[in-house]
Amino acid sequence: MGLRITQFTMLAAATASDGGASLSDVADLLGMDRTTLSRNLKPLERDGLIVFCDDEMRGRSRAIRITKKGETLFGKAEPIWRRVQSNLKSDLGPTEWKQFHTAITTASKSISS
Repeated sequence: MGLRITQFTMLAAATASDGGASLSDVADLLGMDRTTLSRNLKPLERDGLIVFCDDEMRGRSRAIRITKKGETLFGKAEPIWRRVQSNLKSDLGPTEWKQFHTAITTASKSISS
C-alpha cells in the first residue's frame, strides 16, 4: 500500500474534516507545528491524496482537503489499522492496553509541549 502510519494519521484528519480542515486545526490535533505539518503533507499532495486550498471559513488561512484518490486509499488502509489495533489490544490484555494507551498519550502531550 505504501502508506506510512504518520501519513495515515494525516489522511484520517483530512477525512474527518468533512470537506476541509485548516492547517492550524490539523496541526493542533496531531500535536505538531504548522511548518512540520505542511512539510509532511507535501508527499501526500505530490501523490494526489490531498490538496491544499483556501479555507473559505477563515479568510486567508490554508486548509487541506482529501481527494477521491486519498479517500480510496484511506478506505483500504483503515480496516488494516483497526485490525492491528484490535490485535494489539487483544495481545496486551485490558490492563497492559490501558497502560500502553496512557503512556502513548502522555508521551505525545510532552512532545507537543
